[in-house]
Amino acid sequence: MAIPNPKALTDRPRRGKACKTIVRLLRVGMKKGGKALLYAPPPRQRPPRREAELNFVMWLEVASLEATGMPPPLTANPARPGPFARMVQTCLDRIALGANAVEMLYELHRRRKLKR
Repeated sequence: MAIPNPKALTDRPRRGKACKTIVRLLRVGMKKGGKALLYAPPPRQRPPRREAELNFVMWLEVASLEATGMPPPLTANPARPGPFARMVQTCLDRIALGANAVEMLYELHRRRKLKR
């Protein structure tokens, strides 16, 4: 039994058969009510991509410090991000779709506090 082609999942006539094949491949048991219990690997805490994005934001902080002589803000207001957070978001929009500058700044701040 082979994994269905991804196009089969988007094609209406073939979708049902493709879904049934996936269920057969991943089923490890049944839940109450006759629903299949599927196996899936546990989610990762922080995917490697997120670490690369955080590293990038950290180096933007260093570049901002060197350019202005003042450290950038360590956090940002999600409702009204300041100039540094907006610049970080613009950079992330170009290289990491879906990344959130405010969350990244808070995560870096949290990690710094833990190292103290």
